[in-house]
Amino acid sequence: MGSEFIQYYLNFAQIRIPDWQHITLSVQRSEMPHPLIGKPAPPLTLPSTPDGTPYTLPIGQKPIAIFFFPKAFTTGCTKEACAFRDAKKDNIVFQGTGSDELEVVGISRDAVEKQTRFVDEHKLNYRILSDPNGAARKSYSVSKAALGLIDG
Repeated sequence: MGSEFIQYYLNFAQIRIPDWQHITLSVQRSEMPHPLIGKPAPPLTLPSTPDGTPYTLPIGQKPIAIFFFPKAFTTGCTKEACAFRDAKKDNIVFQGTGSDELEVVGISRDAVEKQTRFVDEHKLNYRILSDPNGAARKSYSVSKAALGLIDG
């Protein structure tokens, strides 16, 4: 478990987490080291699809792939969300049972109602969390997308 490496994606940066609580980040777009390298992943509780019930990430309990996206129903974000959906079905890295199963979680600033329509329309097989004020994006040091104009 501690020696296994599972690939995660965070704002177009590939990260590998050797033990489910520490982040090692390899950023291809920046020369600056990510501030979470070697540190515990921040705890996170946000409203979740389908009904807005607060959901706490099971950090340290199971492997998690967290990805941030700016806006549901946009072309790029839809492709990214569907890629995670398909990977859960087709990629062995994303499969498992119980505590070994990789949990995929998408996070955007969209309202839960919009996210729920997005999940239903694209048959997403994982949670989408609402981060309306950008607190999760900031705690995970995810930069803004599209040249800093929109939240990543």
